[in-house]
Amino acid sequence: MTIIVAEQPSGRLSDAWRHCVGTGRFELALRRDYQDSLALLQREIGFRHIRGHGLLSDGVGIHQPYEYQGSRQVRHAFTYVDQVIDAYLELGIRPFVELGFMPSGLASGDQTVFWWGGNVTPPRSWSEWAGLVRATVAGRGGPQGGGRGGRGGDRRGGDPARRPAAPGPRWPVWGPPPGGGGGPPPR
Repeated sequence: MTIIVAEQPSGRLSDAWRHCVGTGRFELALRRDYQDSLALLQREIGFRHIRGHGLLSDGVGIHQPYEYQGSRQVRHAFTYVDQVIDAYLELGIRPFVELGFMPSGLASGDQTVFWWGGNVTPPRSWSEWAGLVRATVAGRGGPQGGGRGGRGGDRRGGDPARRPAAPGPRWPVWGPPPGGGGGPPPR
């Protein structure tokens, strides 16, 4: 392969990259060093949206199945999601939320991508998957919401007026891994 680098500028670089940048897995945004680096980037170059992988992966802890009196139950926990989205909003960045990968407690198999194991198998229960998606989307106010929705306002209590005002996240319904492959089957 040959790469040719022009000796003179060939034109103006558009600022399309300011619309949305990609990041690693969603759970990395819980780290202080990540948040500090993101704040620096936002100050220095600025962008409007950020998209990461693995919102529904086990490390974020949303899908928590358990057994009660011999019956499978599921609890949805959004503490980490709220922390990350609030950190983004405080920087003036809107999350571009990707609903993936499959949580291990809901996965129908163990096929994964990436070194950290993003599960790409379909759900073993479509009704449980639908409940997970509904709870996740409703929890932040839905695609048109302002990040404060779900069960009567802010899930964590506190003063919603102190949270930054920003339009709600965008909600793609899955993002196949780079290079294609994986993802749920057509339904």
